[in-house]
Amino acid sequence: MTCIAVSITHGCLAADSRVSTDGSMWGVNKAKRIGRSLIAAAGDWDDVLKFWELIEKKKKNVGLTDDSEVEGIELSPTGIYLYSSSGKRYPIRDAFFAIGSGAPYAIGAMAMGANPEEAVQIASKFDPATGGSIDVLQLKVVRNDSKGQR
Repeated sequence: MTCIAVSITHGCLAADSRVSTDGSMWGVNKAKRIGRSLIAAAGDWDDVLKFWELIEKKKKNVGLTDDSEVEGIELSPTGIYLYSSSGKRYPIRDAFFAIGSGAPYAIGAMAMGANPEEAVQIASKFDPATGGSIDVLQLKVVRNDSKGQR
């Protein structure tokens, strides 16, 4: 399936790029910056494309149900959120999290101090469905100084 890891401490999201079907594999971008958030999706690629229609285009009836094979994750300035297969958004209280078939490896790696990119690299060594290049997105930090500049 995939591996997508996020960390509040590191302010970043890392995602592998492997998609496979019927014995063939290719690379895709599984993560996007939407507003101030970083959002990524894992699962059946057809369902992932429907997930993006739901999230980006705010379409309500894209064909996703509770039985769809997709999950999403968001890293925002306010925390980590998990998306169910039907698009419902739930807060995660942990400082890091991962989704996809490589998630157990990535979570273990981050528990030992790895950043999300390192965690996905480790997951790719043990999970055959995780691989390809790793895309890393950083949260943008908005700071106001004493002169009111950004």
